[in-house]
This record gives sequence, C-alpha cells and structure tokens, in this order.
Amino acid sequence: MKEKEFERRLDKKIQDHAKIMSDEKRKKIHTDYAKNHSQNELFAVCIEEMSELMKHLTKIMRGKESMRNNAGCIEEMADV
Repeated sequence: MKEKEFERRLDKKIQDHAKIMSDEKRKKIHTDYAKNHSQNELFAVCIEEMSELMKHLTKIMRGKESMRNNAGCIEEMADV
C-alpha cells in the first residue's frame, strides 16, 4: 500500500471513530476510569503501553519492521 493511501485510510478510521463517541462521553469514560483505579494501576497501564511502543520502535530501528504503513506502531502511539 502506498503511503498516501495508508494516510487516507488512517484518516478515515480516525474520523469514523470520532463520530462514534462525543468528546464529553470520552472525557467521562477517562474520568470514571481514573476515579476507579489507583495511581499505581494507572501508572502500570501507562508503562505497559510505553513498553509496547518501545518494542515496535526498536524493531524499526533494527530493520525488523518498516515505519512506513506500520499500523501496529501507530496504534501503540495512540495508546500511549
């Protein structure tokens, strides 16, 4: 898949997901999650997500994955 096509498809997915949930509802979900989990739990999830992103980035650096059209890496960036 060409880079422009990948970007077009990614933009469409982002727009589709944005339509599913309002900003207010998204904010409420995040607030409720933070209220129901300890600071250590929140930090642990954040560290796990950063670790998954680091794994993808090191694979790219070693030539095991391509940055171009790498949906997994982009997904991990969004998770972080």
